Amino acid sequence: MEINKSKWYIERQKKKYNKMFNSKNEFKPIFLKALKKGDLNIFREYVNEVEKIQEFEEEAWDILIDSPDYRKDLIEFSRDLGVDGLKNKYGEKFGNKIEKMISEKKLGFFDIYQLSIVNADKDKADEISELIDIFADDSIKAGIHRTGGSVSGDVINTEGLRLTGHLSSGVHNEKFEIEDLDENISFYDSPGIAISQIACGGNYKNLMGNETVDISIIAIPKEDIEKRDDIILHDGAEILNSRYIQGYVTVNAKENKILDVVPNLRFLGDKVLAETSKELEENEKIEKDKFKENLNSSTYDSNVMYDNYLIQDVKEEKQEIENKEK
Repeated sequence: MEINKSKWYIERQKKKYNKMFNSKNEFKPIFLKALKKGDLNIFREYVNEVEKIQEFEEEAWDILIDSPDYRKDLIEFSRDLGVDGLKNKYGEKFGNKIEKMISEKKLGFFDIYQLSIVNADKDKADEISELIDIFADDSIKAGIHRTGGSVSGDVINTEGLRLTGHLSSGVHNEKFEIEDLDENISFYDSPGIAISQIACGGNYKNLMGNETVDISIIAIPKEDIEKRDDIILHDGAEILNSRYIQGYVTVNAKENKILDVVPNLRFLGDKVLAETSKELEENEKIEKDKFKENLNSSTYDSNVMYDNYLIQDVKEEKQEIENKEK
């Protein structure tokens, strides 16, 4: 238990911490010294003041491995320091929400660590908060699908997700079952891990080296999980019903950075309002026209990529036109 320390003592300790860090460029000896002297609050202030929260969070794992006897103290300190960093970055409101979720045991030490190192701008607090809610919801089976830049999130929002992962797994059942979704979707119980995987998901199978990539967010209510024929549709191929696609996150694949979160207007809805449906159809037409123009261009842009089913649609339309002209 820490007791009140004089201002003179606090400032003297901070100077010692600074000297130790500049000498060895590591936090482990400083943390252990502060812990033994009951000065963790002073050390916490110091790390905040020198703006090295993320550096400490990254080093915390090494301290945890090297000093297992201090596991409990380190986990609590690292968690609280991580919350400090999230407040500094995303604001007091965001930080208060995180503290509340910690008290409700919806977020743990590892979640805070992962959220602390996620690359996103300060103005994305609401978007990050929304993603946390999705993956912390016990009533939802939530996951992500990394597109690899081969299809846009708008197309998946509109048409559903083509379920093809099982075909490359070497095991193919005659009937696609709910458990086969794991071949196409990565499901997570930890909000921190899920969001860090979203941020880093742009490089997965990104063979064309696209700078921006969309990561689809899947959210299936657990009460619906046995409704196979509602979840998995068949239209020449197995498709995840778009009503279970919450939206998508656009990330910068080179910087592993979250850029934008786009909701799916069809999410958990049986029907879409007429104006919305028209808007979706117009967006889809724009996507298809963009693909046609790019395909026929002499300077093919590899950053414009779409799923094979969209390519097939364009080929069929082209064939119909050629047949009519004959």
